[in-house]
Amino acid sequence: MNKKYAIIVALLVVGFMVHSASADAMIPSWIKSNAKYWKEGQIGDDEYVKGIQYLIQNGVVQIPPSDKTVEKSSKIPSWLKNNAGYWADGSLGDSEYISAIQYLVGMGVIDVSASITTSATSSTSATNASTDVDTTKCNAMTTEADKQTCMEEIQAEADLKAKIARATPFVVGPVTYYIVSTDLINTGDGGVFINVHTVLENTGSQSSNPDLFCTGPFACNYHLTDGQKDSPPSIFSLTSGHLQLVYHKPVAIDWNFYSKQNVGGFTYDPSKTYSFKVSEPFGSTTIPLKLIAQ
Repeated sequence: MNKKYAIIVALLVVGFMVHSASADAMIPSWIKSNAKYWKEGQIGDDEYVKGIQYLIQNGVVQIPPSDKTVEKSSKIPSWLKNNAGYWADGSLGDSEYISAIQYLVGMGVIDVSASITTSATSSTSATNASTDVDTTKCNAMTTEADKQTCMEEIQAEADLKAKIARATPFVVGPVTYYIVSTDLINTGDGGVFINVHTVLENTGSQSSNPDLFCTGPFACNYHLTDGQKDSPPSIFSLTSGHLQLVYHKPVAIDWNFYSKQNVGGFTYDPSKTYSFKVSEPFGSTTIPLKLIAQ
């Protein structure tokens, strides 16, 4: 039996299954892109684990309780990286791949608790810092799960408010683009990632919800530009390439640009000034970026 499928069969026997009628509809396209780039060595384990964290926090991956105790490790098994490549190219299904993640996280082989704790702590700090947030309503929830969901929603809202408070706003038609921060990360292979962290909010009209559009390198209304060449993002967090912004419901979106030509990238030149370019039907602008080396 092929090693890849032997692993999957073993995982399914353990009983870790996707708790969703349609995994395909729930997994954002950028998660699969992350798996591809991780397999190819274009992003590190930390970035990949953030994707796992996202799937857990959004209910795509359910981690059943386990009475097995193993030593937690930050080292991800090499066979999962191979499976990530199979999943990204379509030769491995969503359910099988998610089952592998469930097994490894549930058994403690992959430890995502540190990332989740950090996120929760950061959000809690933002909640405490905001006088507008009242968490007492969560006490009225009938179950612990409902209370936890309530707290997470409040923390997420507080986190967005904190990001907006420290961001620089740029109004483009009905949408305000809050530029929270920009990172310049050396990938160690001669390339760089430029990460643009934004919060987007429909501040225009309650009667219409502007639609953001970016399905991939050849169809995207968002680019990194040096004034001469425009490069599309290699990774972004728009579900299915579209997102409708509900009036005064801000959404955090990260745009990652990779300086490798084979993924629609660019040649990074530190002497140039880079900008975030918006070219939506409802408006256009070019926002200069202050790149902060990480």
